[in-house]
Amino acid sequence: MSTAANCEPQRTTGTGFSPWLAIALALAVCGCALLGGNALASALLVMPSSVDVATAIARRTVFYLFLFAPLYAFALIANSAFDQPPMPSRRSSSLVIGLFLGSGTGAAAFALALVLAFFAGVVRPGTVTAGANIAGILFATILTVWQAGAEECLFRGWLQPLLTRAWGAFPAIAVTGLAFAAAHLFLQLPSGLAIFNTFLAGCVFGAIAYLTGRVSSAIAAHATWNWLEQSVTGLTPNPGVDALTSFFDLDLAGPKLIAGAEDGLTGSVATTLLLAVVFAGLSAAIYGREARNH
Repeated sequence: MSTAANCEPQRTTGTGFSPWLAIALALAVCGCALLGGNALASALLVMPSSVDVATAIARRTVFYLFLFAPLYAFALIANSAFDQPPMPSRRSSSLVIGLFLGSGTGAAAFALALVLAFFAGVVRPGTVTAGANIAGILFATILTVWQAGAEECLFRGWLQPLLTRAWGAFPAIAVTGLAFAAAHLFLQLPSGLAIFNTFLAGCVFGAIAYLTGRVSSAIAAHATWNWLEQSVTGLTPNPGVDALTSFFDLDLAGPKLIAGAEDGLTGSVATTLLLAVVFAGLSAAIYGREARNH
């Protein structure tokens, strides 16, 4: 490392790589992958008026390969090129414990947000009567993990550790969360509250990854929330159910601030409250560990 880098640790990442350039590069990769992948997949696949589950599986698989494979490729190449370990070298938990903590946090946060929405009176039984298709749900599970893994490998696996070297844990978690939320604007235009909740979710995933020292923990939390929302409760999309079906069909209907309208639980203030509480608890754990280390 150069002398200038030693004198100005806030301006570099420990590898001489500008943190602001890293943020811009991560968003550029997302933009190219999501916009370009969506355009290519749409050109290759003609949308029929109705599809069965087998066709939906094939279409979704092609879309997800085009959209998220580039994120995996970039994260792998970037980590190697910049000699950047995926997470801090000293891991604070085993792989099994990290996965358990991640999936448990994601499941608990989702369940409590849904309970809040239920007591607010906005949870309704849906009208879809086709029932669950096990093959569709199985493939949806695989694709959910694939999507969450791509996003987490890029943001919490590459960008956040890089920013942590430059700015410290909390700024890195927050800025990575902002970049994560911004990336969700490439393919859709959710409400302001949904974007804020996406930012909070990114902070939660970042805190989990930092505490466990494993990006796999963040993948587990992210995938668990998405899987429960889409494949178990049928809250994505809202209203209706995903083309790959779900075990149950629940809809959110009522005031947009609580029910989230087309954004579903992601656009609900119930999610805001739960994610804020979860992040506060994780932040306290990070602060306590940092205090002990110093």
